[in-house]
Amino acid sequence: MFHNYSPRPEHDLKRLNFIWGVHMNIIEWVAEHDEEILTAHGFDYALIGVCERAGQPTIAVYDTDKCINLLRERDGMTEEEAEEYFYYNVVGSYSGEYTPGFIRLYKE
Repeated sequence: MFHNYSPRPEHDLKRLNFIWGVHMNIIEWVAEHDEEILTAHGFDYALIGVCERAGQPTIAVYDTDKCINLLRERDGMTEEEAEEYFYYNVVGSYSGEYTPGFIRLYKE
């Protein structure tokens, strides 16, 4: 479920930048913080930054709502199916101290 980001050859980066636009820049930016950072495979769209923690490694951070919406739109899941899959298979996949974090943003 989680993997280290490894840069692709230059021509692949250009192609991905064309497809994803500036979002590819956040993936590279996260990877520059620490080469050990793990990212959630298939959820690049929901990556929002990193979390720096005292005495612990920096981790990638994802927007929970974006992850669930991605599962609904990309994989055709219902809201209930997406939430169940996300919490069991993604949030529930502990891969050590570099496991990504998932947050819900406050909305008024």
